[in-house]
Amino acid sequence: MRYGLVDIGSNSVRLVVYDVENGEMRVVASEKETAGLVSYIRRGHMQAEGVLRLVEILERFHKNMLAIGAESVCATATACLRNISNTDSVVEEVERQTGLRIRVLSGAEESMLAFYGNLPLLEPGSHLLVDLGGGSLECIRVVDKQPAETISLPFGSLGLYKKFVERILPTKSEGRDIRSFVRAQLAGVGWLGGETETLYAVGGSARALGKLYREFVKDIDGAIASADVLKLYDKVSDLGGRGVHRFVRAVPERLHVTIPGMAVFVSLLKATGAKRLRVSPFGLRDGVMRRIAEGRGLGRDE
Repeated sequence: MRYGLVDIGSNSVRLVVYDVENGEMRVVASEKETAGLVSYIRRGHMQAEGVLRLVEILERFHKNMLAIGAESVCATATACLRNISNTDSVVEEVERQTGLRIRVLSGAEESMLAFYGNLPLLEPGSHLLVDLGGGSLECIRVVDKQPAETISLPFGSLGLYKKFVERILPTKSEGRDIRSFVRAQLAGVGWLGGETETLYAVGGSARALGKLYREFVKDIDGAIASADVLKLYDKVSDLGGRGVHRFVRAVPERLHVTIPGMAVFVSLLKATGAKRLRVSPFGLRDGVMRRIAEGRGLGRDE
């Protein structure tokens, strides 16, 4: 069966079409639109311009899914719609205009779907799986490939950029402010201090970190030592001239959110004492499709 899945995030909206057969799934098409939906939120309320922007994207994605023969379509939304005061009215209006049903995931659901998506990558031992989006951070402590603790924190790379950064790239002072804020948020999560071997990093900010590592250091062979992640962060936080051009070349679509995102990973590595960071190629969308492929669905009223 061919499934179309739309993932509505705070920074981007993604479409992935899968073929699922005998419990196995294969990506046959994908598309991404940088929407910056969190930029349309004022005092916790999604503005009409944000609704229009989302409708425009979803109408095009819906047509594309049907054009390539998707027999079932599904849309999920995370912090960008979950953490606003007018969630219900926004979802109702978007569904009315597009005909596409939207499932707004709770923080707990988002965490567990990220876990399911990353099951093929996880190794035995004690690790931390973190899914950093534009508007939230999901943390899952994994012990011997089983979830032990989960939490969803209400900040992400795009939200941090909006809160602390005046121009495109953070100044040193702004970077310190971001790390101080994140450190204070993480301090309230006592179990983060437990033994952690690997930090599995999920999401666009994690992939951007991997691209910068390849650009400024070398190709990634498995995981990156924590000390090397810290060195990379220091390097890209103080670029000049040619270095900025290399930065732009590596992450052209994520210029403004990459360093705030890296600041979160650096803070997590320090808070957990993890020995290494591994950039994951999997994420929430893979978790959604894995559950569908296994015939379990998303629970509730999907």
